[in-house]
Amino acid sequence: CYWCKRQKLTYIYRDFSGR
Repeated sequence: CYWCKRQKLTYIYRDFSGR
């Protein structure tokens, strides 16, 4: 699942940016 990993990374990135 290529998108699965990308979507998960995006979620983590957004969380990091939100901090």
